Amino acid sequence: MALQKSPGQKRKSVVRTVCILVFLILTYFLSNYYSRANNESLSWVENNTPVGNLIQAAPITIGICLVLYWILSFLFVRESKKALPEGFYTETSWLDIDDNYLVALEGDELVYFDIPKEQASTAQSAYQAGKSPEEIYHLCKPDTAARIPLNEISSLSSDHNSDVITIKHGDKTHSVEFLNQTVKAHALERIEKQLPETMDYQYIQRSRLQATLPSLVIAILLIGLIYWLDSFIFRAIVGFIGLTSVAPNLLSKLISPTETRLWEKVEETSVEHA
Repeated sequence: MALQKSPGQKRKSVVRTVCILVFLILTYFLSNYYSRANNESLSWVENNTPVGNLIQAAPITIGICLVLYWILSFLFVRESKKALPEGFYTETSWLDIDDNYLVALEGDELVYFDIPKEQASTAQSAYQAGKSPEEIYHLCKPDTAARIPLNEISSLSSDHNSDVITIKHGDKTHSVEFLNQTVKAHALERIEKQLPETMDYQYIQRSRLQATLPSLVIAILLIGLIYWLDSFIFRAIVGFIGLTSVAPNLLSKLISPTETRLWEKVEETSVEHA
């Protein structure tokens, strides 16, 4: 059976192909430039050969293409927020191949574990072949795993613009991540049915100011850092971080302020007084 790829994996293949083509084109033109430059400087006897020119050009073009790959991956290799891709979910399990996590609902327990990067392809093949989460667990031998009894948790929260569910159980806080927001919604619809009916449910809508305030504070700090730095390179790096990370988050929450679904355990003392 052919391996089903997520939209993010498909875009990553395109980005990789583009970067390889850019590397080949840049290397070709830069090696030709070095050939002409070496001829003009009369150094052709020592290093003006095709191999010598390639050796001179390759470190520069490799660096450029690595930066290009990182930028394109950051900007484009993201799962669509509205996609529910086949091969990455069942009625009771959800595979996040981007972050190498598998989440499963087993009765009233939520189980999740990380997948070692070198085992990601094997785990994906096994999952799409119908293997159970337990079989995949033994196949991958993960470093991190957790089993959360949903009838014992103290709270569960989910923001509509996030692909993470936050669960508090005992003295631990678990951040359970999914492939995207739509996959998370699919999982949450099933998880909430296993929550105790005694848990208090709240639907919290934040104002635009409340939603954007953390991002605004970070943006102000970054702007202050840019003014404080003397180096153009460091300013460019901080500016790039602000434009690619803080600005999109700020605009997203400005357009669609955060909405939170929250389930909290009602304390017995509160119930008695009520």
